[in-house]
Amino acid sequence: MIQIHDERLIRKAKRVAYQARYA
Repeated sequence: MIQIHDERLIRKAKRVAYQARYA
């Protein structure tokens, strides 16, 4: 169960990092 939550968190972090790069 923790693995699924981690994947979702990583996906969100990746999206934030992507936006921050173009910020």
